[in-house]
Amino acid sequence: MQNALILEDDTATGLLFADALTANGQFTVSIAQTLSRAESIVRREPPDLALCDLQLPDGLSFDLIRALATLNPHCRILVLTNLLNTDLVVTALVAGAHGYLVKTDGTKRILRCIAELLEGETPMSKQATTLLIEHLQRQARPLDMAKRNELLTDREAQLLTLLEKGQTYQAIANQLFISKGTVQSHIKNIYRKLDVHNKDKAIQRAFYDHG
Repeated sequence: MQNALILEDDTATGLLFADALTANGQFTVSIAQTLSRAESIVRREPPDLALCDLQLPDGLSFDLIRALATLNPHCRILVLTNLLNTDLVVTALVAGAHGYLVKTDGTKRILRCIAELLEGETPMSKQATTLLIEHLQRQARPLDMAKRNELLTDREAQLLTLLEKGQTYQAIANQLFISKGTVQSHIKNIYRKLDVHNKDKAIQRAFYDHG
């Protein structure tokens, strides 16, 4: 018999899926309503299946998903949440989740997707799939010079040029006569506008992807 973990702070929802998983005698189920409780369960016996809400009373569950994927690489992990945006979907999948469903998909579909998950498939809500595809298309799409200039202010473009030359935040601040905090604020705006999450990707997208 396999072990299943349900990480869900809503008691009724947790019991609903626990009953579904135990009905055929394939799983013994542990329910955790907090990350700390889930971490205790996982340390004691890593599950073979995990249904994970993202937002718990004591934080987001990305670190737990990473731990599950590390402790038992064969564990099938399904995010089941009310939260939906591109960053959440991408972060969950990179952390190790094998699927992403929103609770509004309905109980019947979710139960069907759990069965698909156990068969090795990657069930996704339609909205999550759309967000993921759009994200991948943006990442792959070249950014031409005109578009870069349209997106970034003159100061942001100047700052990014200095970053590309290997300047540190403090060196840039000194050269532009601004504070290091202001440099960091500009960097955050650049990341947001270019839809990237680190300096290397920002430089690649702004200076090299356009050909």
